[in-house]
Amino acid sequence: MTCRVKAEGPGLYGGVAIGQPTYFTVTVNAAPSSRAKLDVQFSGPEKGEVVRDSEIVKHHDNTYTVKYTPVQQGNIGVSVTYGRDHIPGSPFTVVVMPTLDLSKIKVFGLHVKAEVGRDQEFTVTSKGTGGQGKVAARITGPSSKPVPCKLDPGPISDNNLVRFTLPEEGRYEVDVTLDGVPVPGSPFPVEGVPATNLSKVHTYGAGLKSGMAGYPAIFTIDAKDCGDRGLCVSVEGPGAAKFECRHKSEGAWTVTYLPMRPGEYIISILFSDTHVPGSPFKAHVTLGFDHPK
Repeated sequence: MTCRVKAEGPGLYGGVAIGQPTYFTVTVNAAPSSRAKLDVQFSGPEKGEVVRDSEIVKHHDNTYTVKYTPVQQGNIGVSVTYGRDHIPGSPFTVVVMPTLDLSKIKVFGLHVKAEVGRDQEFTVTSKGTGGQGKVAARITGPSSKPVPCKLDPGPISDNNLVRFTLPEEGRYEVDVTLDGVPVPGSPFPVEGVPATNLSKVHTYGAGLKSGMAGYPAIFTIDAKDCGDRGLCVSVEGPGAAKFECRHKSEGAWTVTYLPMRPGEYIISILFSDTHVPGSPFKAHVTLGFDHPK
């Protein structure tokens, strides 16, 4: 009579972490009168104890639960025999990874508000976390339907880029896991908000066109009709140009910058990573009256 035996479970194929208990199941399709015995042996990459707390638990339905805790890192061998014969797949090779350290995982670039219909992305870095380093993300929308998201490797090792687009306004939850374990702070709440109408952003002031070295240059940003989501201002030129952005009123800002050298200065004004009308601006800065030549 043919005896069919199979083994499966996280202790053979899943992510196994050093020092963490795991298990697998052995199913035997044989007559109840069979006297054959199940035996499991472990071998490791180093001398000494490979696992601890190993136990074989027999159940009444001809299944066995094999429990163990790996204490060596790397590839360990798991030999499973029944009646002294190796079962299919035995000996198994199990990769034992370092224990997960979730305190080292970082999620950045994920904002509490995201504009509907615009491409969004955030970064998950898992450097030094141990384990298999498998990052996964899932986004659920206000209608409880999943939102498609794409996970790509970042430009730096152990970095992952998650890209998505929210289809409607409302509350979303972003679940981020590492090797199937939720990272600290997950699920992250994100509110889908209407897209900014950049045509409603107005900019004015002499500082957008000209200035004098050593003297403050000023301009104003008026976005009362589209909110203040993701405002970004930068001033670049031939010399240092410290600048200050002050709230003038709700949805309006006064920007003051101090160009130190004459030349052309590039002023970029962005909302949600998109230039407002006219940006980038070019301001021609001349020598001040008392500026040394």
